[in-house]
Amino acid sequence: MMLPVAVMLVASGGDAGWVVESIPTPEGEIVEVGGIAFQGDDTIAVSTRRGRVWLVEGGLDQDPSDATWIRFADGLYEGLGLDVDGDDLLVLQRGELSRLRDVDGDQLVDDIELVSDDWGLSSNYHEFAFGLPRDSDGNRYVSFNLGFMQPDWWHGKAVVPYRGWIMQVAPDGTTIPWAHGFRSPCGLGFDAEGRLLATDNQGDWMPSSPIYVVQRDGFHGHPAGLRWTESYRAEGREPDDKEPVDLDRVPAAIWIPYEWSRSTGNLVTDTTGGAFGPFEGQIFVAELTTGQVLRAEIEDIDGVSQGAVWPFMDRVGSVARVAFAPDGSLVCGLTNRGWGGLAPGHGVRRIRFTGQVPMEMKHVRLVPGGFNIEFTHPVAGDIEPSQIHIDTYDYNWWWKYGSPEKRRNELSVSATSLSADRRTLHVSVPMLRAGRVARLQFRGVVGEGDRPLQHEEVAYTINRLPGGPTGQVSKKVAAPTESDSIEEESGWLRLTWGNPTDMWEGGWRLAEAKLDHTDRRRFVQTSGQDVLVNDEAPDDFQLRAAPPDGRVTVAIMLPKLGEISMGLPGDARLIVRDLDGRGSVEIQNAAGSTLASANRDVWRGSGQWHQLEVDVRSGVVGGVWLDDMLIIEAVSLPDGGDSNWLRFYAASSPGGIADVRLQPDRVEISDDGEDLLEGRFELTESLGAMVAGGAMVLEGSGRIQLRATCPRDFHVRGRIRFAAGTSATLDLGGVDVTLAGTDPQTGSVIDVDERSVDLVPEDGWYDLMVSCERGHIAVRLNGLEVASGAASPSGPMSIHMDGGRLSIETLRLVSVAR
Repeated sequence: MMLPVAVMLVASGGDAGWVVESIPTPEGEIVEVGGIAFQGDDTIAVSTRRGRVWLVEGGLDQDPSDATWIRFADGLYEGLGLDVDGDDLLVLQRGELSRLRDVDGDQLVDDIELVSDDWGLSSNYHEFAFGLPRDSDGNRYVSFNLGFMQPDWWHGKAVVPYRGWIMQVAPDGTTIPWAHGFRSPCGLGFDAEGRLLATDNQGDWMPSSPIYVVQRDGFHGHPAGLRWTESYRAEGREPDDKEPVDLDRVPAAIWIPYEWSRSTGNLVTDTTGGAFGPFEGQIFVAELTTGQVLRAEIEDIDGVSQGAVWPFMDRVGSVARVAFAPDGSLVCGLTNRGWGGLAPGHGVRRIRFTGQVPMEMKHVRLVPGGFNIEFTHPVAGDIEPSQIHIDTYDYNWWWKYGSPEKRRNELSVSATSLSADRRTLHVSVPMLRAGRVARLQFRGVVGEGDRPLQHEEVAYTINRLPGGPTGQVSKKVAAPTESDSIEEESGWLRLTWGNPTDMWEGGWRLAEAKLDHTDRRRFVQTSGQDVLVNDEAPDDFQLRAAPPDGRVTVAIMLPKLGEISMGLPGDARLIVRDLDGRGSVEIQNAAGSTLASANRDVWRGSGQWHQLEVDVRSGVVGGVWLDDMLIIEAVSLPDGGDSNWLRFYAASSPGGIADVRLQPDRVEISDDGEDLLEGRFELTESLGAMVAGGAMVLEGSGRIQLRATCPRDFHVRGRIRFAAGTSATLDLGGVDVTLAGTDPQTGSVIDVDERSVDLVPEDGWYDLMVSCERGHIAVRLNGLEVASGAASPSGPMSIHMDGGRLSIETLRLVSVAR
């Protein structure tokens, strides 16, 4: 099948030194790329998640408008790895490594031969197989995703061999278990020294997204795959889901910051001899969720691997696969389905070097007492210590899904000096420690020729100090209990998850926003779902319902001289400003007088996400925290109305917010009225009911009748939590309220007032209040009204389940007299 296509050039998402080109796919075809290889000098071979293999002839031409797509094979089982072997193609399917042979030369596969299937495959949806890099001896490497199981969908399990492992496949098909301790190792590759590298994805036992220099027989952090080690098999043991194992772990050479990478793909080393630019020998990393390509460099300090990672090119799309072509361009394969990537979610793009070298950090080397940073051009002027902001942090190694940056510490730069050629900057940092990630941000650095530094941030993983001690960035901590996790999630409402504007009024724009490096006072905005921006909004951004007292958290990002202002009770305001190199946080009254200001400056600069937290109770701001640092406390607010509480004001200078959450003060449910959980129940279909931990637990599908009739006017109050994947409604005599679900979301009154914002975290308790009076229904979650409308319930009261697990601690009915 041959289909001619045209090539469309698209604007680069990064520097002028590179352009991104999109090769249109055949009309009606969704090419979700799983593997990339090259036949000859001008043919791109592509395997897809939908089981096809394509040959793209002419796809590497300078003007590839005459490129032709040839469907070479079809009906395979999810090809997430591809390699060329002479005239044959090797495709990694879920259950086997296959050789595809074209016997008669008509560019259609004739024979499919088994190379290896020496690993297990169950029916679990998440048992992906990734590959397929080849070493200098012709051995290929494959990696296997863990299965994800209920009730905790994100807990990885190795129910069959060799899930959570990397294996080596020799040219004759001999397959050897190589290394273990992986969760979702979507990407394999080699560095310039020929060492095997692997990426992994954040989740349980993976606090963020790492890059490993793989050690043969080494344990890399996730315990599930230990089940298939010789010792565990001999003893018939299974590793514990939630208790850390007492084994030495291979440290990640690089921990990628969460905001840069949430779904890391494969990685490839630049061996183009300068055809791709000035980064020969460095590593380029695919990233799905943020839709970009990252750049990394690994060095060894006294035998320990560690290094630096930078953003390289953004807005490429859901990049799962990268491969350098014979012409030195970087071919990017996109896929998204089920993995949450940035649009476009399928197709093939390539990144070409234009020959213009931008001002970038070329190398970052850890040296005694600090860093040596080499730039691609000489630096114009001096770089003062005040122009460099350094934060260090580490992570928790635990069973929970990911880890926030923990034990953050801002370090001071004591001195800077430039080399004679002005290309290398020495940064003296006296308090560096092993077992930390150092995040460096530069401000106002310009190269000769008035070239601004394109990417001002770098994250360097310190596993060892030169001549000094070692340390794990991912720290072994006491395992949090399930009740700790439940308590942490309980009571919170996620006010901007899913549909961020569903609960709000005001015209703030939902966009993908990044700092404009040509004018740091503004954002470059494109379509996306990352941030709500106020610079084009004439109106304030305000909740439709009046929020109760409680704790609010919000992520904020400001450009240079930007501002975010949030309303407080008593018509006061909390104002956060960027002052070009420092920050300002203060509380003002309605007249603009300052009531309190921050006792320290922990602002990390413009273009950075900061976490703001505010606690408000009974007219007092108990505390304001910025990035977990308490900066304001115990401020009495003026008397007055609360209509502006949790209002984000339109401002003359731009700012952005994301992930607004509210944890209202909890009001205990009284014992008034009728206990709906007491007595005999009518269960239907496959619904199970039991009492566990003081709560009734419903599991499966079916209906439980609570009461034969509804009163005319009544209140229902309950305390409820649900597991992932649960769908449940409370039927109040023909009026249905969503207790757990996604379409519509929890808190909806179905067909009356439906929510599309994902308010309630799974596995956290929430308080439900439903009021039905005089033909009107109102639903409150944790004290905040989330849905209301006209409704007149009549008939039986029941709970309907369509799968999952629902726990009910209490559920009470109070009749209301007219």
